[in-house]
Amino acid sequence: MRRKLLSLLLLIQVAILFGQDDFTFAFLPDLHLRPDSAVLEKFHRLSAGLNTLQPDFVLTGGDMIYTAKNVDDNKATALFDLMDREFEQLEMPLYLTMGNHETVGITGESGIDSSNPMWGKRMYEKRYNSCYYSFSYEGWKFFVLDGIKILEKERG
Repeated sequence: MRRKLLSLLLLIQVAILFGQDDFTFAFLPDLHLRPDSAVLEKFHRLSAGLNTLQPDFVLTGGDMIYTAKNVDDNKATALFDLMDREFEQLEMPLYLTMGNHETVGITGESGIDSSNPMWGKRMYEKRYNSCYYSFSYEGWKFFVLDGIKILEKERG
């Protein structure tokens, strides 16, 4: 009886999957954007290619900038501003995922500490809302998770 029930549930799931519309998306992990002409040129070519392919949306995989971990909040702001300008080239919806490179000032060399209002994940959350969220597309549910744990005692 249990086997028949599981088989029926599997068939229902397969029917649901085949009944959904097709869609495409691009996954962009570890872009490491920074004010470097070679890096930016490669991203411009990538953006142009994506705009030609026209996926339904783009999902990043974190580490979009290089890097806010070891800089103060002013330098981190400049990196995020650069990232925002570069992402404006994309002609489709964009869903961001925070990586460890988007944490601000978490290393000793940054010159800031956890009392800074933009330290750690705070700048990212202020600019882009939550580090974790979900969205739905064509009947699929996507979960963007926050897997970053800042070890303040170790400053990393």
